Amino acid sequence: MLHRSHRCIRIVAVIALLASSTRSNSAPEEKLDAKRDLIVFVGKKLNVIEQPAEENSLDGKFEARFRILQRVFGRYDEPEITFTVYDHYGEPGFAKYDTVLMFVSRFEGKFYHEKYQFFPVYPTADGRWAGCGDADKWEIGYQH
Repeated sequence: MLHRSHRCIRIVAVIALLASSTRSNSAPEEKLDAKRDLIVFVGKKLNVIEQPAEENSLDGKFEARFRILQRVFGRYDEPEITFTVYDHYGEPGFAKYDTVLMFVSRFEGKFYHEKYQFFPVYPTADGRWAGCGDADKWEIGYQH
């Protein structure tokens, strides 16, 4: 069994992995440019509002608005960001937290949440952000 301190989420590793990935089935000129298209930030939730579902979709649709507290990766200079969220399970999981590490992509001039990718975080005494908890919580379908 892992010691509790070893269960902390390694946010930097997750960011590096997502930032280095590209869409492998696309022509080279259509590949995701992580520096241009992926935005990772710590944000304060302002609102998450359900939108009319799209026809023939099994996902709920939401519009989320966050105040950006710290940009971690990508290019985005505005103090707030509004983006579309699709979630198969109803209200997005991040909606129950005040501050969250969020992963949002820019596509054709609009912003979309990277489905299910978020980590609840809290400010530390030294002014950084941390997220820690039960590792099993993040492993869907695995038994440890």
